[in-house]
Amino acid sequence: MSTQVSCPDCGSSSCKTLLAAYMGGTRDSQRTYSGIGGTATGAVGGYVGSSSGVSRSRLAQSCAPPVQPVNSAGSFVGAVMIVLPLGGAWAFSDSGASAGTGFWTGVFVGALLGIWAYFGASKDYRTKLQLHKTAVATYEHSWVCFKCAHVWELTSEVAISDSPRA
Repeated sequence: MSTQVSCPDCGSSSCKTLLAAYMGGTRDSQRTYSGIGGTATGAVGGYVGSSSGVSRSRLAQSCAPPVQPVNSAGSFVGAVMIVLPLGGAWAFSDSGASAGTGFWTGVFVGALLGIWAYFGASKDYRTKLQLHKTAVATYEHSWVCFKCAHVWELTSEVAISDSPRA
């Protein structure tokens, strides 16, 4: 006995995992061009070139895996953690207090704001990573029907039928 997956909408057995559909519709290409040419004045020249690319069918594009989030806030916060203490030092150094006290107060205040921004951005990124992890888990168990284009997450109760091996 083999296990065959059937579409819960139309009953078709023409189904694949999303990853299989994505990989099946993705093509890598690479070409190299070369040649020799001449002009009416007798000048001769050659050329060499290459190109490469990836093409995906519409089905493959719709079955693409979840994209991992980028910690773009990390770079921004890193810059903020450098700029805020320096800006704070500049702002507090002219405040009328002694030069040393105002400078260090500015560095301290700026550093505290930078740390606060860093932990805020880190929490946001961790939340995005957790959502991505959940999306990948769902993706790994999802199927697509090639007859009606229905996409579903396969569970042990849904869309599995036992059929004799042909």
